[in-house]
Amino acid sequence: MTEASATSNFDNYILELHDNLDRLREIPDVDEQCAVLIGDLAQ
Repeated sequence: MTEASATSNFDNYILELHDNLDRLREIPDVDEQCAVLIGDLAQ
């Protein structure tokens, strides 16, 4: 895999991540859910 395609894949990943975050913001109590998820990841 070339560096250019790796960058493109990463850019696509970031775009998808932002799309998913936008969807999550529409869910009630998302701040609490995110706090729990981040807490789990931090362990």
